[in-house]
Amino acid sequence: MAKYTFILITTLFSLILARNYIEFDLGSQNPQGALDKYNEPGYSIRATYSHIDELFPFVRYDVSVQYLKFKDEYWYEQLDMDNSPLFTINNSEQAFGVFLGPRLMSPTQRGAFRPYVGFKVGGMFFNETMKVSWEEEDDSFFECIAGHIFFDEYDCDGDTQSSSETIDSEINLGALLEIGSNVNFSDKFGLDFGIQYNIIPSVRPEITIEQANMDVD
Repeated sequence: MAKYTFILITTLFSLILARNYIEFDLGSQNPQGALDKYNEPGYSIRATYSHIDELFPFVRYDVSVQYLKFKDEYWYEQLDMDNSPLFTINNSEQAFGVFLGPRLMSPTQRGAFRPYVGFKVGGMFFNETMKVSWEEEDDSFFECIAGHIFFDEYDCDGDTQSSSETIDSEINLGALLEIGSNVNFSDKFGLDFGIQYNIIPSVRPEITIEQANMDVD
């Protein structure tokens, strides 16, 4: 089976909250390459626990959990029948990842800026979902009166109903390389600016089929 590489560039802005660092990242992601799914830019959310090595304080060991949002499309449809509700349809693509590995910090403790480079291995769960939701009609006056007679907390308003289906799902192993810099305002608070490269082999490429017409005498 041919192997393909899915490269994702993610720009991260982190909030560092503790000494044995807990980082919360919010950024944008942009897939690279021609893919048939999971190929639209979106946003990224990541949480990282970073443990400092006792013997080598410029080495950290990270465990990261990441969420990536790709396609997120909405449209409306209605059945060709009387009193059909208006259906809201949401087609979305997303991925959840877990990565762990070392991060090498600048060995100097001077100044607020501390550049770093990190490498992690792990995996990502990709899935595409379709969700349909609609509003039920409110009860009529007589239905509402009858409901309150039999039930004390009867709700006359129509409920929101929904149904969802997973169209595609897959798990892929991979790795990420990140570079950036911590900006420490104190021992307990700081910001982080960086770029992350997610490399996921075996994500499906976009396949174009060209039809050739041949004339036979």
